[in-house]
Amino acid sequence: MTVSFRALPGAVLLALGAASAAGAQGVLDWTVRTSAGPEALEAGAAAVFANPAALGLMPSRGEGMLLRLDTPDAIDLSGLAASGAMRLHGGAVVGVGYQHLGIADIERTSVSPVDGEGTFQVAEDRVTFAASQPVTTNAWVGALAEYVRADAGLGAEGDVRFGLGTAVRLAGALRPTVGGSALLGQHGTRWTAGVAASPPGTESLPVVLRASYGITGQTDRSLAPEHRLAVGGSWRDQLVVMLGVAASASGGAVDWAPLAQADLRLGRYALGVLRENLANEFGAAYSFHFNVRW
Repeated sequence: MTVSFRALPGAVLLALGAASAAGAQGVLDWTVRTSAGPEALEAGAAAVFANPAALGLMPSRGEGMLLRLDTPDAIDLSGLAASGAMRLHGGAVVGVGYQHLGIADIERTSVSPVDGEGTFQVAEDRVTFAASQPVTTNAWVGALAEYVRADAGLGAEGDVRFGLGTAVRLAGALRPTVGGSALLGQHGTRWTAGVAASPPGTESLPVVLRASYGITGQTDRSLAPEHRLAVGGSWRDQLVVMLGVAASASGGAVDWAPLAQADLRLGRYALGVLRENLANEFGAAYSFHFNVRW
């Protein structure tokens, strides 16, 4: 079962019984993101979790990342992620990552999957290994293997998933980058694709503008396709600001979630935040990340 940040908090709790039946497919499905742009084009250490081929887009020899997710008290989802990537001789890049998402201290009710009194927790942990290999100067393929341990309150179950991805930098005035990946699990395939481009004639400017579009979905339809459109720019690779919107259809209606990203890079180090609005006036989710390159 997939739980979107834009879902009602009540729906998260009411769905826990179904989640336990879904087993190791994943109690809560959280995608690590550091950018308002397409998931398929997440570069650097964050690519471990999204598109393994995009590890090849990493601009440095290596990178490490720490990330924390915060949501409003009404939802009380919390997440942590850590990942690292290293470029090897020959251009190959390998990476490893760990992520945790959980809801703690859930009161037992008549609709809870766990009977009795007191509280229980729902959690999901993932360990991911990924690698990218260049096939040409500007094209990469990648693969990942992921172990998922999901607990819906009735005991933990495990699952192993495998994924494939591709990323290409194309020639032309717009300097487009395209990418896509698929993550195969026992309950369906999660797929994502994206494209990003810059206006022509801006190569020599200190401000680099960028526009991007991405789409993510799942073959078993437990995840409604999500569209992301973002525009923004960077100043001398030191300050990045991006605004966008995520849209997905649910029950015949379209949910819109504004996105805002800001990153500040000081030498080898970078701090950033991604803000995503939640539906039904429940506030916003914030992802804070810290990166170091070497």
